[in-house]
Order: sequence, then structure tokens, then C-alpha cells
Amino acid sequence: MGWLNGWLLLVIFFGIFGVIVLTCPKEVIARLYEEEEWKKRGIFLKITGLIGVFFLYLLH
Repeated sequence: MGWLNGWLLLVIFFGIFGVIVLTCPKEVIARLYEEEEWKKRGIFLKITGLIGVFFLYLLH
């Protein structure tokens, strides 16, 4: 990639993300960021996070 070092991919990613956010209905975007949904997923996220850290430790 040379001098770009991934910046071009980062710009493309956020550009596509921005287009998706602008084309989705506001209700869908609001639902994605509701705190109640994240609290329900809290245990799952903690367990998968620990598993991820464990696998990174194994790779080290």
C-alpha cells in the first residue's frame, strides 16, 4: 500500500457507513443505539470479550 498505510480503506469504510446511515430510516438508527438493548447483550458481550482476549493470549 505504500504511503497510504490503510488510510484509503478507512475513508472508504466510513464513506460506505455514512451512506448506509443516511439511507436508513431514523427509527432503525435510533434502535441501534438504545441502551436497553445493549444491557440485554451485556453478558454475551463480556463472555465473548473474554474468549477473544484468551485467544489473543494464545496467539502471543
